[in-house]
Amino acid sequence: MSRYEAVGMAMVETRDDIAGALVDRFPPADSRITSSRFFDTLYRRYDERYVVGAPQLAPRTRHLAWSSDSPAFAANALQAFDYAARMGS
Repeated sequence: MSRYEAVGMAMVETRDDIAGALVDRFPPADSRITSSRFFDTLYRRYDERYVVGAPQLAPRTRHLAWSSDSPAFAANALQAFDYAARMGS
C-alpha cells in the first residue's frame, strides 16, 4: 500500500455562462493548497519516501526521464501539462 501526502483545492464557477471554469482567486496564490503546487509537492513526497528513504527499492522507484530529442518536444505535446518533464541525457 502506498500513500502520498499532497492536497490541492479548487473552486469552480456555477453561473450558466461560465459553469465549470476555475475561480482563479481561490485559493490565494500564496496558499499551500494551490493546484499549481500539487504535483511538485506530490513528487517531492514520493522522492522522500521511496527514492531517498528506501535505496533498496531503486530498481523499482528510479526516475524515468525524457530524452531531450524526443518527438514529443518537437510537437509541443507536453505544453498542456502543468509540470516540467524530467529530462535525461
